[in-house]
Amino acid sequence: MTMHLRTILLLSLLGACVGAPPESTGGNGGGGGGGGGGGGGGGEGSGSGGGGGGGGGSVTATQFLAQINQGFCTQAFMCQSSFPTDQGVTFAEAFGASVSECVSDGEQYDMPAQVEAAITAGRIRFNGNDAAACLAGMTFPACTQFWADGPSFPAACDTALVGTIADGGTCAIDYECSNGQSYCDPTTNKCTVDTGARTAPAYEEWVLRSVLRD
Repeated sequence: MTMHLRTILLLSLLGACVGAPPESTGGNGGGGGGGGGGGGGGGEGSGSGGGGGGGGGSVTATQFLAQINQGFCTQAFMCQSSFPTDQGVTFAEAFGASVSECVSDGEQYDMPAQVEAAITAGRIRFNGNDAAACLAGMTFPACTQFWADGPSFPAACDTALVGTIADGGTCAIDYECSNGQSYCDPTTNKCTVDTGARTAPAYEEWVLRSVLRD
C-alpha cells in the first residue's frame, strides 16, 4: 500500500522533531502567541507562509504533538485547492473531511499518553523549552512549496523529542527509536530501519517519524 501524501509530509514534519532536521529556511511569517496549533499562512503562488503556534516558555509533550498536528492540518486545508492530483489519492482520502478529523487521526498515531510514559521511563528525552521554540519557529511556505517540501523548522526541533532506543532495541512506539529512519516494528517490538518495504498501517494510523520513506 502506497503511503498517503499526508503521511509523507508529516514524516518531514516530525522527522525534524525527533532526529536530524532539514535545513531551516526560515520564512517571513512569525509564530504567533501561545495556544493550540500553528497558524499557517501562504496561499498559492509567491509569498511567505505563516509561523507555528506556541509562544515562549515550555510545553508538555502532549501539547507539543497536538500543536504540530493542528498546525499541519490547518495548513493542509488552507492549501487544499492546490493539492497535487498525481498522488493516487484525493485530498479527502489523505486528510479527511475537516481539520478536526485530520487532527484526530494524528492523535490516534501519536498516542500521547504512551509518549509521556516513555519520557518518564527514559525511553524518550523531551525538552519542553526546545519544543516551545520549535513550535514558535516552525514556518509554512506558500502552498506549492508546502506540498513539495513541507514546513521549515528551527534548530530547536532537533532536540525537542528524541528517542533513546537504538536499532535492534526493544520498543513500544516509533518515537522511542533514536534513528530517525527507523520505526518500532509491531511484530518484533524492536526499532527497525525502514527500507521502504514497510506498508502503511490500516489507516488512519500515521507513520510520522522519518523523511520521505514511501
